[in-house]
Amino acid sequence: MENNQVELVKKIVGVIKSVGVVEKTGKNEFHKYAYRKHEDIVAALQPALIENGIIIIAEEKTIIQQQPGYVLMKTKFRVTDGAQSLMIEGIGEGVDMSSSGKPGDKAAYKAQTGAAKYALNDLLWMASDMDPEKDHEQEQRPAPKTQAYQTTETKSKVSDAGLKQMGEMMLEMNWPEQRKKLAIQKAEIVGEKAALDGISKEYNKFLDTLAAAGEGQVKL
Repeated sequence: MENNQVELVKKIVGVIKSVGVVEKTGKNEFHKYAYRKHEDIVAALQPALIENGIIIIAEEKTIIQQQPGYVLMKTKFRVTDGAQSLMIEGIGEGVDMSSSGKPGDKAAYKAQTGAAKYALNDLLWMASDMDPEKDHEQEQRPAPKTQAYQTTETKSKVSDAGLKQMGEMMLEMNWPEQRKKLAIQKAEIVGEKAALDGISKEYNKFLDTLAAAGEGQVKL
């Protein structure tokens, strides 16, 4: 932290004190889990930001990976009181596919919203149950028996077993190498449990899509 950011940091602490708990009011009926809606976060933050004289501006949006119905985006935000500022960033993943497998047009919006939520949570440590594994009791299908995706990087937040499980699912879904690497990078940011939860949802959706398309039995 630079010396000229001290007063801004004090104001950010004031925001943290004012916000308190942001409940998970959103419900994903398909995967049966709860989540904090972006509008709930904004509603909770807005009065505290106004009171402390802070504004958060999305300054730079970079699409890291894109394919029909899928966007992985990194967004940089400027947190400023008009005199001092600091930069934060978040990575968001957006998937928008119909039940028939046709890509939708909201993947970029979902990715941008996700990036904002991660960035704000990293900055403000908004109180809530932060363990996605507790969001739902969805039964997880076992990972496919295929060769795991390997990486030479050591990730302190991802165990070898977690890396193997994520890699097997990504390989089965035929993810491109760049997306696999980005998923591992994201796992280091969000933690192993959150990463496994997210990839498992994609894998289960992948299996459901195959079954709906009548492409035969999936071997697990």
